[in-house]
Amino acid sequence: MDVLVAAWSARLALVAALAVGALSVSAGVSPLDAVTRAAAAAFVFTLAGRVLMSRLETPDQRVRRLRARRAVLKQAADERTARTRAA
Repeated sequence: MDVLVAAWSARLALVAALAVGALSVSAGVSPLDAVTRAAAAAFVFTLAGRVLMSRLETPDQRVRRLRARRAVLKQAADERTARTRAA
C-alpha cells in the first residue's frame, strides 16, 4: 500500500509541477518564477502523499505505536516517582 501511495503521489507531483510551470510560462511569468512555482506545487503534492501515507496506517501498526508510546510515558512517570521518593 505504501509503494502504491508513494508512486501515485510522485506521479501527481510531476504532473502538478508540469501543469503549474506551463501555466505560469503561458501567463508571462519569468522562467525562474515559473520553476519556483512548479517546485512549490511538487512539494505540496509530495507532502500530501506523505500525509496520506501516515493516515493509511493499519490498525495493527497503530496499536503497536500506541502501546510503545504508552510504555515510554509510563516508564518516564515511574522514574519521576522513584526520584521523588528518593529525595
